[in-house]
Amino acid sequence: MSDASQSSSQIQQELLAEVQAELARRNTSQVARKPEPPPVAPDAISPLVASALLTCLALLAGTGIGLALVYAPSPDDAAASLDWMQRSGVGAWVRAMHWHGANLMVALCGAYLFWLVWRGLYRRPGQVRWWRCGALGALALAFYMTGQFLPCDQNALHGTVIRLGYLAEAPLAGPWLREMAAGGSEPGFAALARFLALHVIVLPAATLLLLRGLWGDARYAGGAGPVIGVAATVVALVALAALFVGAPLGLAGNPGEPFPQARPEWFGLALFLLVKAVPGGTAQQAVLFVPPALALAALGGLPFVETAAAQPARLHKPLRVAALVCLVAGLMLSLVAVWEDHKQKAGWFTQPELDKLMAQIGRRNEALGHSTHPLPANAHAAARDARLLSARLRGLYVADIEESQKAQWDQWATDMESLADRIITTTAETERRKLRAQLRQVCADCHKLHADEEIALEPKLPAPVARRPDPPPETPPARPLLDPARLAGLAPLAIEARDLRSTRRLMNRAKFRLRDLMRAAGESEGEPEGSPEQHFVDLREAVRLFGAKWDDNQGTHADKAAWDRYMRDLGAALDGLRDAKTGPDARARFAAVGKVCDDCHNAGDWAEPFEWQFSDLKR
Repeated sequence: MSDASQSSSQIQQELLAEVQAELARRNTSQVARKPEPPPVAPDAISPLVASALLTCLALLAGTGIGLALVYAPSPDDAAASLDWMQRSGVGAWVRAMHWHGANLMVALCGAYLFWLVWRGLYRRPGQVRWWRCGALGALALAFYMTGQFLPCDQNALHGTVIRLGYLAEAPLAGPWLREMAAGGSEPGFAALARFLALHVIVLPAATLLLLRGLWGDARYAGGAGPVIGVAATVVALVALAALFVGAPLGLAGNPGEPFPQARPEWFGLALFLLVKAVPGGTAQQAVLFVPPALALAALGGLPFVETAAAQPARLHKPLRVAALVCLVAGLMLSLVAVWEDHKQKAGWFTQPELDKLMAQIGRRNEALGHSTHPLPANAHAAARDARLLSARLRGLYVADIEESQKAQWDQWATDMESLADRIITTTAETERRKLRAQLRQVCADCHKLHADEEIALEPKLPAPVARRPDPPPETPPARPLLDPARLAGLAPLAIEARDLRSTRRLMNRAKFRLRDLMRAAGESEGEPEGSPEQHFVDLREAVRLFGAKWDDNQGTHADKAAWDRYMRDLGAALDGLRDAKTGPDARARFAAVGKVCDDCHNAGDWAEPFEWQFSDLKR
C-alpha cells in the first residue's frame, strides 16, 4: 500500500473516531432524522379495484372490436351504421355494454384515486401505483371524449364543437391545438379520422404500457377467488345495465341545424356549471384550465409532499379532508347543473316543440328527393332521422286538435315511422320510390287536416319536367316586414365571448341573421325560425360590434376612412330595412345591404377570405 493511501485511511479513521466520541458525549448513537409517517396497514381493497379496472378494459376491448366490424368512418354514415347495428338485439346490447363499460371505467378510476389518497397509499414506495392509476384515469377520459364524437350524431357533433371552442381558449397554443384536432373550421372528415386514430390506435397502445403494472396491482393475498368474483360482478353489472338502458344515438349530425340540448359528459357537469357562471375572458380561462392543472400537479407531486415536510404524518388528515371536499363539491355542482336544466326544461330535459319538429321532418322529406327519381346516396340518413322525428310526434298534438282526432294523429306518426324504417331496410329501388311517395302522402294528409296551408306532395324536381302550365299565382298584398311595436321592446341575444373577440365570427353571425330575415320575407329558400324583429335586432348588434373592430383588421383594411364609410353605408342600408314591405320593396332593400357587404369583402385583403356573396343567401 502506498504512503498516500495509508495517509487517507488514517485520516478517515481519525474522523470516524471523533464522530463516535461526539455521539458518546451527547449520549446518542444515531443522527436525528425526520419522523416517519405511521406505517400503512395491508390493503385489501386496491387489488380488487385493480381487478375491476382490468375487467373493464377487457370488456371495452372486446365490444370495441365488435363495433369496429360495423362502424362506417364517415360523418354522413357513422350514425346510420351504428343504427343498423342496433337493429339486432345483440348489436344494441354490444354497443350498450361498450357505453356502460366506458362510464364505469371513468368512475372506477376516480374511486381508486380517492381510495389511495384516503389510505395514504400514494407514499413511497407505492408512488408508482399512484402514478399508474392517474395515467389510467387520464387515458379513460381521453378514450371517452374521443369516442363520444365517433357516432357523429347531433349531440356528438355540437358537443365536440363546444369542446374545441374551449380548447382554443388555452393560453399560447390554444388555436393551434384546436386546428390540429378539428383539421378545419368545423369538425368533419379530418376530425373524425384523427379522433378515430386516437381512439383505436394511439390510446390503446398507451394503455398496453400500463397492463403489466395493473396486473401486479391486482394480485390479492387472499387467493384468486375474490378477484374472480369482482371480475364476474363487473361483467354482470355492465351486461345487466346494457339490457335495460341502451346507448344514446340521436339525429345525424348537422352543423347547420341548431342543437342547444348539447351537454358535457356526467363527469364534466361541475366544470360546465362554473363556465356558465363566469364571464368570458380571463375568468373563463381560469375556470377551464386551472382545475385540470391543479389535478395534474397533485397526481405528479403528491408522493413528494410528505417527503419534504418536517412532520409528514400530520399531512395525512388535511389531504383526506381536501379529497373529500373536492368530491362533495363536484357532486353538488353536478346536481345543481342537472337541477337547473330540469327547472328550465333545457339540455336533457328539453321538450320537443311541434313547429320545429314539423320543420325538421319537412327538411328530411326534402332530402329524400322526388319519388319519381332514384333516392339520393344519403337517403338512409334522412330516412333514419325522419323515423326518429316521427316517433316524437306521438302524443305531441296541435293546440286545436279534438279528442277524437288524437288517435288518427298518432296513427299518422306511426305510419310515417314505419315507412321511413322500410325505406332504410328495403333494397329494391322501385319499392323505395313507392315508400317515399307514401311517406309524403301521409305528411300531406296530416297538413290538410291540421295545418293552415297546403304543402306540396313532392319537392322541386332537379330538372324541368314537361307538364300542363299552372295558372299564374296570385301576388299576395305587400305587408310590413317588421312590426315597429314589437321591435321597440326587443334586446339583442347574448353573444358568446369567443365570438365577441372575432371579427369573422361576428360577420358570419350578421350573415346568418340577414339570411333569416330574407327567409321571413320570402326572398330566400328555407323555413324561417324565430321572429324577423329579433333577427333584425341581432343583425344590427352584430354590425355595431364588428364595425368597431378596425384596429383588429388593419392588415386587411389599412384605410380606416374606407372602413368607416362601409360601416356607415351598411348602417344606412339596414335602417332602410326597418321600413321595408314584402315583395319588390324588400328585395331592393336587401340588395342594397348585400351590395355594401360584397363591396367591403372584395375591397379587403382578408387573411381568411369570405367565400360567400350576397347571392348565396338566396339559396
